[in-house]
Amino acid sequence: MKSPFRHLSIYHKFIISLSIIFAIAFAEYESFLVKSRQVELYDDLNAHISSARVSMSKLEYLLDLFVVAWKPEYGTIDIIMSSVDDINRNLDNLREEPKYKQVWKDDGVLSDYVRSITKDLSSIRADLRRMNNALSQDEMILLHNSVDTNTVLMTDRTETLRTYISERRQVVFQEFKSLAIRSVAWFALLMFTGSFLLYRKVFRPIRRAARVASRIQAGEYGARFVEDDGSEMGRLGVTLNGMVLRMDDESKGKDAARDDLKSSVAERSAELLSLGSIMSSAAQTLAQFDVFSAALGEIIGRTRASAASIYMAEGGALRLKASRNLNESFARLPETVSLPPEGQGKRASVLEARSVQDAGLARALEEYGAELLVSVPIIYGKEASGLILVIYSDRGRYCAEEIPFLESAASSIAVASGHCALFQKELSSKKFLERLLNQMPCGLAVFDREGWCVTMNSQARQMLGADPGFDHLKYSVLEDDALKSLGIVTSITKSYEGYTTEFIINYSLLSARALGLNAMSRKLRIRSFPLYDAGGEISNLALIYEDLTESGQCAGGPS
Repeated sequence: MKSPFRHLSIYHKFIISLSIIFAIAFAEYESFLVKSRQVELYDDLNAHISSARVSMSKLEYLLDLFVVAWKPEYGTIDIIMSSVDDINRNLDNLREEPKYKQVWKDDGVLSDYVRSITKDLSSIRADLRRMNNALSQDEMILLHNSVDTNTVLMTDRTETLRTYISERRQVVFQEFKSLAIRSVAWFALLMFTGSFLLYRKVFRPIRRAARVASRIQAGEYGARFVEDDGSEMGRLGVTLNGMVLRMDDESKGKDAARDDLKSSVAERSAELLSLGSIMSSAAQTLAQFDVFSAALGEIIGRTRASAASIYMAEGGALRLKASRNLNESFARLPETVSLPPEGQGKRASVLEARSVQDAGLARALEEYGAELLVSVPIIYGKEASGLILVIYSDRGRYCAEEIPFLESAASSIAVASGHCALFQKELSSKKFLERLLNQMPCGLAVFDREGWCVTMNSQARQMLGADPGFDHLKYSVLEDDALKSLGIVTSITKSYEGYTTEFIINYSLLSARALGLNAMSRKLRIRSFPLYDAGGEISNLALIYEDLTESGQCAGGPS
């Protein structure tokens, strides 16, 4: 059976315990007070009996004087009677005093002693009355002997009564001492019991809780506090366990979130490395096929797809440019080589292989065993320039979180392919311009503002007499000795100021001068004019050479 105090709070238990202690202390105080009053009563009784004993001694003395004097002056008997009355009145006061009433009631021996003394006093009073009327000395002596006998008896009873009162007082005092010792023992036992309960209910649970807290702090998260609905520490243990469980759950949640974050960071890092690999391949080669092949390898490695292919817009359709893990027959099917432009969307989409709109591609995918298809557009310059088809033979390998990576890969492919195409276009333009310059009927050379040659066509090389190993980038028109000797450099520098100049000179060939030969010079007409950049500033100088050697014209100065 459970105690009704089990579910009381510590405050109620404290108040109840304090009330019990006060009640016990008050009861002990009352017991001490009762015993103390009893001791005081016996002391008072002893004082009154001692006073009566003194009166009895006085009575014996007066009686002896009365007998010896043989009828002294009138009133001697009255004096003796007055002494007897004092003794009797003293004893009557003892018997009638309210505070002694319980003593007479509880102690019959004491009451009998007092009654015997009173009876002896009555006999003495009767003999004294007769003594007052005695006719002879013999009668007086007889009455004196009777009074003296009663007085001796009364004195003896008085001494016995005093001894009895002293014994009773000693008994009460011993009871008082026993009560004090018992009270001390009870309170010592109470203190020991209280200390034991305090240790058992408070200090020991606190020590256990401290050890559990130390274990939890040391990393033993499975440790739990002791739970008990019947004690305050037990209820505190319930609260602490709830807090520990909550902290454990939060810690596990944080650990799981941290692990997820680490995994996500690792995946994103791997994706960034894959994207960096795609861009690195674009930096290493200008061949789009190599860039596409590297991108497909990274895509299949990251997404665990079965196969992948890249289509680029070309000639009004999507043309297959590269594929990975697709057999040769699949890559050569007409329905897989070229796709209609309708398949080129603006956003990534996930399709069932059977739901592909193009019937030929759907049939080819079904024969390949594809279950799922991810189409990712390749956007360049805000326009769709192609798409990536990622094929899954097992739909369980598909993960929607890979879509951002595929879109980033598509953006990287778009940038790489776009820049490759732009470079190819620029290269074609450069080659066309070089062919145009080399096929001009006159010589042309372009110089920077410091006079160093930037480009020179073959006719200009021939007119200047340059050898086959001549490096035009190391040629400076301002440092040409032939031009400086003729004073033409000053006219040429006028073009840096915005002027156009023209002059005819006999130019000593470069190859002959390099060998130190005094060969025939060549008559050239040179036109110098400035070239402007997009900002309207002069950025270069152009020289047009015309060979007049065969025309027979005379040499002239600048014009």
